[in-house]
Amino acid sequence: MSGDAARATPLIIDAAEHARRRGHPGDLLLAGTATMFLGDDLLCAELFARGIQEARRLGTPAGLAVLLGPAAMVDMWSGRFASAAADATEGVRFAELVGAPNLATLGRGVLAWVDAVRGRPEPARAHAASALGPALDHGYAAATSVATWALGLAELGAGRPEEALATLLPLATPGSGRHHVTVALCACGDLVEAAQRAGETAAVTASLEALERLATATGQRWAGAVAARCRAVLGDADADDGFIAALDLHAGSTRPFEHARTALLYGEHLRRQRRRADARPHLRAALETFSRLGAEPWAARARGELRASGETARRRDPSAVTQLTPQELQIVRIVTTGATNREVATQLFLSPRTVDYHLRKVFLKLGLSSRAELARVAADGSGVPV
Repeated sequence: MSGDAARATPLIIDAAEHARRRGHPGDLLLAGTATMFLGDDLLCAELFARGIQEARRLGTPAGLAVLLGPAAMVDMWSGRFASAAADATEGVRFAELVGAPNLATLGRGVLAWVDAVRGRPEPARAHAASALGPALDHGYAAATSVATWALGLAELGAGRPEEALATLLPLATPGSGRHHVTVALCACGDLVEAAQRAGETAAVTASLEALERLATATGQRWAGAVAARCRAVLGDADADDGFIAALDLHAGSTRPFEHARTALLYGEHLRRQRRRADARPHLRAALETFSRLGAEPWAARARGELRASGETARRRDPSAVTQLTPQELQIVRIVTTGATNREVATQLFLSPRTVDYHLRKVFLKLGLSSRAELARVAADGSGVPV
């Protein structure tokens, strides 16, 4: 938290190994939360998933209330938006069930962020408001920062960079009440883009340097990619070299939304340079990812850039998974492990009748007729992200 990622990295990795060996939900929570500071999405997801699995097995709703919010954050920035909403919604439910309303604020912040990315500004503002009030009162920095990021992202997606910058700056300002080290690093790309578009680039130097230090200390490709993109956007490096370096680093990294943002910005840069043919492949790639993720404001922007380059893109039908409610997705994720409806009900603290009702709705929405078909769709990656 003091910014010394190089010294922290081996200590946190050691803690994660201890937690893996013990397998206790509390240990996995602490190790997963610590690993978030390193930006290691795969390790974070593994630790939180195992903690959630153990908490379900032990039947501890309090453990689930604590674990599901951070797990939703990792899903959020890893591009698993449906899973993020599912984890966040369930985390809010368990927090309310055990009488811990402060814990619910993190889940509401994640829901605000997902709504912002998907172009739903009113629900995003409502979720953010319900998170910010109690989280600010209790000094819950993770929740205040995610909710603030969501509001800034909504402004950026709507094409209002000045408002986005004003909203995001407290996120990167220690002592503001809305600052959290990890979230500020993850939001750096948004902050830099808003600052560049608003003509206020001096305000983001410290944030970008912190992201570069993280990338150097941890070797996380997504962090290096976003930092290289930011330098290109700010004009601190040759734009082509910066964007190409960023795209190379994104390859094989864990954050598809950031990858698509880089492709979009590079495509926009190339089109402004009248290199339309060079711009189109990057704009197509960005549009494909935004459409798959359901990030409609950014998909619309990529579509508009493609039209300006002389190519018309067909609007894709929404993915079937975006039609599932968060609770339906949680049921699907457990069903595909081979659990019976009664076992699913026990793990989610629902009645078997409720599980059966939701599962029938899932089959109808996805055009499936059996649990075996559902498992195959999940296994081949073509439908439900579990």
